[in-house]
Amino acid sequence: MKAITTVGFAIVIGILLLSIIGGYHTTHQYNDQMSGLVRVAGMKTVLAYTMRESIRERIDSLRSMPRQDDLFDRDEEKMRFFGYAAKYVRARETLIDRLVNDNERQQFDVLDEMARALGEPNNRALDLLFSDATPSDGETMEAVQASIDGHLALLARLDDFVRTIHQTAQNQIHQAGNEFHQTVLLSTLSGMGALAMAIGIAVFVVMNAGARNRQLSHHAAHDQLTGLLNRQAFEATLDLIHWPQVVNMMATELWIAHWDGYAPTRNNYYLHFDGDERLSLMPWGTDQTFVRNMTFYEGRGRLKDVCLADADCRALWDQALVEVAILVGALELEAQVGALGAWLRPHFEADPRREHSPEQMDSEVTRTQTFLRNRGASLQPLIDCVLAED
Repeated sequence: MKAITTVGFAIVIGILLLSIIGGYHTTHQYNDQMSGLVRVAGMKTVLAYTMRESIRERIDSLRSMPRQDDLFDRDEEKMRFFGYAAKYVRARETLIDRLVNDNERQQFDVLDEMARALGEPNNRALDLLFSDATPSDGETMEAVQASIDGHLALLARLDDFVRTIHQTAQNQIHQAGNEFHQTVLLSTLSGMGALAMAIGIAVFVVMNAGARNRQLSHHAAHDQLTGLLNRQAFEATLDLIHWPQVVNMMATELWIAHWDGYAPTRNNYYLHFDGDERLSLMPWGTDQTFVRNMTFYEGRGRLKDVCLADADCRALWDQALVEVAILVGALELEAQVGALGAWLRPHFEADPRREHSPEQMDSEVTRTQTFLRNRGASLQPLIDCVLAED
């Protein structure tokens, strides 16, 4: 069983470690992916707005040139016009390498087509602005306005392209989020599976430990060859343990149904050695009482098992049962509980920190009285049997 437990817990720990490491790796990978998507989308947006800015500058340049009478000033403005075009081309070349899906590429192809279509209106406007002949002002302004209109249309298309960039980034982030959630869900399920396995192993260990303890107790109380009860443990402790006191204490525990005490379990007691150096048991924490009807010959207390394995000590045990029953009958505990409840109730009502209602207290008093009344009746057949054997 020890080997099975070790292997089982090793598997559980391995699964938990893999879940933790996998969760950390997934989260780190997701954060890197989100950062990359945001950086790419931001870079594409900056490049698109650079192209947009160059178009605006070309429009301003086209509007400025007809108002300049000096040919040198007009020629200088034309150089700036071509410089803005070069700025547009550089941003475009950088942006085209960062397109990630067909929708963006289609939008960019339309943008390029519109930019190429601007070549003819631009050339006509520039030819008229720098012609040796003297074209009419109306013809020149018409050509310039046609070029400006083309640039404005290109500007609108570029705005659509920016919206496409943002939509692409949103879709990618949404998809990455879904993948991340699926991975986290898988890691969580793995962790829950490991936890369920750990609980199963723990239950297995506890159940087998209980069976093992019962087996050890049986071997300790029985002869290995004959299987009969032996007196070795009891006889060996006659000078070390105050057996009448120990038996009386355990009998009292069982009568008041102290299910969390020493006789039914191995809890809530102090080992005490008085002046004669003999061990006795001092009860402690008798809060789990007056609830269950417990038998007198079952439980896991080690000294109880030793006592019941010996005929003389078992006689002490039977005698303690009768003595406790007689003593309880003389004490009239049911009436004492009623009187104590009546005395405590006003103090309980006045307590600002009480955790229960006065009605709940009344119910507990009644329940305890009912237990005391029924406990004696339920044990009377056993007492009659013990007395008949005597």
